[in-house]
Amino acid sequence: MSVTIADVNGDSKADIIVAYSSSNNIGIFLNSGTGTFTAQANLLTIASATTPVSVTTGDVNGDSKADIIVAYSSSNNIGVFLNSGTGTFNAQANPLKITGATRPVSVTTHDVNGDNKADIIVAYSGSNNVGVFLNSGTGTFTAQANPLTIAGATTPVSLTTADVNLDKYPDIIVAYKGSSNVGVFLNNGTGTFTTQLATLEIAGATTPVSVTTADVDSDGEADIIVAYSGSNNVAVFLNSVTSTFTAQANLLTMAGGTTPVSTTTADVNGDGKADIIVAYSASNKVGVFLNSGAGTFTAQANPLTIVGTTTPVSVTTADLNADKYPDIIVAYNGSINVGVFLNNGLGSFSAQGLPISIPGATMLTYVTTADVNADLKPDLIVAYSSTGTVDIFLANGAGTFAATATALTIAGATTPVSVATADLNADSKPDIIVAYNGSNNVGVFLNNGVGAFTAQPTPLTIPGATGPASVTTADLNGDKVADIIVAYSGSNNVGIFLNSGTGTFTAAPNPLTISGAVAPVSVTTADVNADGAVDIIVAYNNSNSVGIFLNSGAGTFTPESTTFTISGAIAPASVTTADVNGNGKPDIIVTYSGSNNIGIFVSTVIATFTAQADFLTVTGTKTPASVTEMDVNADGHADIIVAYSASNNVAIFLNSGTGTFTAEANFLAIFGATMPVSVTTADVNGDAKGDIIVAYSSSNNVGVFLHSGTGTFTAQANLLTIASATTPVSVTAADVNGDGKADLIVAYSGSDNVGVFLNSGTGTFTAQANPLAIAGATTPVSLTAADVNVDGKTDIIVAFKDSNNVGVFLNSGSGTFSATQGATYGTLANSAPMSVTTGDMNGDGKLDIIVANSGTNEFGVLLNNGDGTFPVAQVVFSAGAGSVPVSVVTGDVTGDARPDVVVANSDTNAIGVFIDVCI
Repeated sequence: MSVTIADVNGDSKADIIVAYSSSNNIGIFLNSGTGTFTAQANLLTIASATTPVSVTTGDVNGDSKADIIVAYSSSNNIGVFLNSGTGTFNAQANPLKITGATRPVSVTTHDVNGDNKADIIVAYSGSNNVGVFLNSGTGTFTAQANPLTIAGATTPVSLTTADVNLDKYPDIIVAYKGSSNVGVFLNNGTGTFTTQLATLEIAGATTPVSVTTADVDSDGEADIIVAYSGSNNVAVFLNSVTSTFTAQANLLTMAGGTTPVSTTTADVNGDGKADIIVAYSASNKVGVFLNSGAGTFTAQANPLTIVGTTTPVSVTTADLNADKYPDIIVAYNGSINVGVFLNNGLGSFSAQGLPISIPGATMLTYVTTADVNADLKPDLIVAYSSTGTVDIFLANGAGTFAATATALTIAGATTPVSVATADLNADSKPDIIVAYNGSNNVGVFLNNGVGAFTAQPTPLTIPGATGPASVTTADLNGDKVADIIVAYSGSNNVGIFLNSGTGTFTAAPNPLTISGAVAPVSVTTADVNADGAVDIIVAYNNSNSVGIFLNSGAGTFTPESTTFTISGAIAPASVTTADVNGNGKPDIIVTYSGSNNIGIFVSTVIATFTAQADFLTVTGTKTPASVTEMDVNADGHADIIVAYSASNNVAIFLNSGTGTFTAEANFLAIFGATMPVSVTTADVNGDAKGDIIVAYSSSNNVGVFLHSGTGTFTAQANLLTIASATTPVSVTAADVNGDGKADLIVAYSGSDNVGVFLNSGTGTFTAQANPLAIAGATTPVSLTAADVNVDGKTDIIVAFKDSNNVGVFLNSGSGTFSATQGATYGTLANSAPMSVTTGDMNGDGKLDIIVANSGTNEFGVLLNNGDGTFPVAQVVFSAGAGSVPVSVVTGDVTGDARPDVVVANSDTNAIGVFIDVCI
């Protein structure tokens, strides 16, 4: 038997999937939401497949539904069952096979070649090798020509994947039962692998049968945990970060626990550390080992058992009853049933009364805040990338929030990854701008004044600008209306959409590029040269650099001659600005996801920057994904707040006042909230203190940390969620309904829409009933808010990555945005806009739109016609060959009162600064 969990029917509850080897079928148990389950009537079978021994799930055909993958050991093949979306499945006609590969016993899925498709990895115990099946994207697969082997390593029985050498590629770890060792295959980045020179062994530890990974010593590196059935113990191998491992001196054992066969990890007692759970098949028990924090463990006194259940062979964890604690699910092969142990929150468990059986069976990308409904309370706006929606949680003033009923969507706009807010049409209401990475465009949702929004009919695009990753707004051309700036990671450029003043936009003709700056993923704006014009700062992920574009004052930009890099800092993911040393000049703060640190470039003179000697790093964090600033301890200095997506926590770095920082001892984390990808600040409960809001993309929720007033924070008990919204990727805050409260606008990249959450004024939010969408605009990845039609209301501008354009939603004045008002602009083939912002780029007093076009290595500007409409074509500027701009901001970096553009290029790891980008 083998067991795994996944939400198979789209109700946001973890269901159970079980492989029954004796009866050659797969059973599914649907979760009621209280930790009880109902068996599906029909078991899954494939006529030519026999003896299912391992089961896993993954979205193999890109429809955002959990498909089932099964290893059949007797028939030497792999079965794939495609999910219909209601929890029923259709078997692929031909099971997967590799000639000469026999007895598949363990299967998992991961994107091994970086094409964003779930590939299949299989351990074949009979032929002593590991097979890799590459996914075409439609749920069909091609086997790699040569299965992976290690000389002398025999009978692989368990495998898993993890990035053990921190190069951003998933490596393969295999337990070899016959040779009592563990092998590691390092991924070259294209789905091919190199064998580690030495296998992992421990004297006296025999017959490894289960392997998993977790960061057990909180150093940000994936460690290896192995269950040895022959010697009845569990070993921990600590990672040195160079993908070499050191075995812990003491093996883990449990009194009375014999034949450990399956192991997994989860934080079962809410202390932020990965604990170990082990199934002991011979003694019919499940053991829990609590982590001390240094990679050492203490066994719980009483192993978990259920009367009448025998031979546990597979164990996994999930929150089954929505109490935010990981529960334990165990497959019992001897008694042919599944047991559930509910967690009381302290790491102790209660067994459900009756095991589950089947008769006849013999397994937030982005968050920001704004007062969207004018009630003087900052609301939350959250982007969910997988559903393509943006949702708004209205604040009630007490730090709690209520989701509005409908997320914002634009028809055809997919994968929202970045959100911004600004008054785009001069109605004094914050509008929402969303970057849609999947459809390569930016959507604009105009606020009607009560927190409801109307999507501009046509998202903003720039021909050739692809992969919008980040969006922001600023007045780039001095016309007093917010323009949009978008970082396009696919085309390595930054696009600018100039605001007409009514929430319509005209793309600047040439996206901004910097030679050699690749993959801009984050963009922000600031006046870096004190000329009174907003310049653009961009983080380039792949070229490890930061670029600055100096604004001419008319919305045209000139890149700085050099980009900014720091030796050893790789893959910049997010960029922001703040005066960290109190000299009146905006400094640049960059998160580097590849090297797990934060770089600071201090502005020494106008528009020149010097990298700080020391990165900001803190043990226990991994993969900084989003950064913002706020004075958290009321000393008058801008402190830095960073969300770490891989370690599921948020760190605060306190500013000394001279531009040096000290990390706070305690991280911010919420039990059950995973993969924070966007962080922002706002006073959500009206106590005049800045609170912290975090979007968790993996757990599909938003957490709020209330400020005590002394620089410490307390997590709200209830995470903000919307049942139909998943993977928020970009969020911003703005008052969309004119009540003086910060509402939230969120881009949901998976469902291609934007959600608006109206703030009650007490820190609670109500989601708008209908998410904003624009027909044909797909994958919103970045948004911003600005008044683009000079009506005093904040409109929304969204970058739609997959449709290669930018969408504008004009605000009706009450925070509602009509779909008929939604419009897309700046369509540019293959542009993949990744980030959008606004600024006055031509000095007409209207906010234009700037877009980072990742696919065409440019940034584009859409000049505002004055009424919130924009031209079809962008004015494009090169961000440099191979730059892949993914984030764009505008600001005056030279102090000449002309708008500059700054673009983050992900592939060149550089930030491009374009001086005086006036159009």
